[in-house]
Amino acid sequence: MIKKHITIIIGVLGLVLSFLVWADETTQTDKTKTAPSIDANAIRITTKALSELVFATEYSAPARVVSLNDSSISAEIQGRAVRIEAEVGDIIRRGKLLVELDCRNYKNTRKQAVAALNLSRSQLNFAQKQYNRNQRLLQRGVIPRENFDRSESDLLTSRADISLKEVAIESADLAISKCKIYAPFAGQVTNKMVQQGQLVNPGSELIQLLQTDKLEIEAELSPFELQKAQSSDDLKFIANDSLEFGVSIRTVLKQLSTTSNTQRVRLQAKDVDSDTVITGLNGRLVWKDGSRKMPPEYMVRREDKLGVMVAEAGKATFYELRGAREGQPASVNLRSNSQIIIVNRYSVEDGQSVVIE
Repeated sequence: MIKKHITIIIGVLGLVLSFLVWADETTQTDKTKTAPSIDANAIRITTKALSELVFATEYSAPARVVSLNDSSISAEIQGRAVRIEAEVGDIIRRGKLLVELDCRNYKNTRKQAVAALNLSRSQLNFAQKQYNRNQRLLQRGVIPRENFDRSESDLLTSRADISLKEVAIESADLAISKCKIYAPFAGQVTNKMVQQGQLVNPGSELIQLLQTDKLEIEAELSPFELQKAQSSDDLKFIANDSLEFGVSIRTVLKQLSTTSNTQRVRLQAKDVDSDTVITGLNGRLVWKDGSRKMPPEYMVRREDKLGVMVAEAGKATFYELRGAREGQPASVNLRSNSQIIIVNRYSVEDGQSVVIE
């Protein structure tokens, strides 16, 4: 009985030992199958992610701050300046009185026009009555047609005279309204060209008024620069180390300068302090076009095409950069994590096996 048990135990141990040997051989076989095979012709390379190499192209152009209005406020009638309410440097609100002219002549002219109008109205009233009377008499055959026609002509003349007198009054009122010159917009007085008691004529410049609350940036860009600026969402005006603010294109003048081959561009400032930014301030318009550029030193030429070598799945792949020029940065549309071959980029060929070190 004991011998039988010993035989069974020995058999079981044999089976376990056989299983362990089989498992070890299977493991070794799997390792042999999954172990990567290294191509003997593979070339060793060094790579960098595309995001570490590309850069955004920055452009700039001269620009300056301009005011929407820098006006010479002029007289529209002749008169003597009897009141001046603005001095150089004053901050003026819209509608404030600037200069008042002596208006007595125009007021007298209006009185004369009113008196003449009243006289014409009396004449019109008489002409109307005469016309009505002659019309009845003509219907009865008492007066000749000539008398009626004369009364009708007098009536029409009186009506026309009334219209002339009313126009004269309107002209006088208009002249009187121009005796006081008001600020057409808010701003600062930069020059005063009229003195107290001075006789001014129509067109005489009185006050130079600069609008300070509405400023824009003006620049001149070439067609290429304009195209890049219009596609950018990061336009900035930089005047010095401490002054920088964002701007946006308001309008482009559809006129190309024949001398400089540029177009004038007006840009609106965003959240600008008018106390800091003043008219006439010179600076630069700076922007980026938003595209990623590959430095020219990482590009290679294959079959008369410029591009980059990329390591993918143990192989080198050539990607052409369309529009690329020798020695100039070129736009690239690969993924940011693409591995660009740096070392041995000139030696490796398209489709060749590579080993990244």
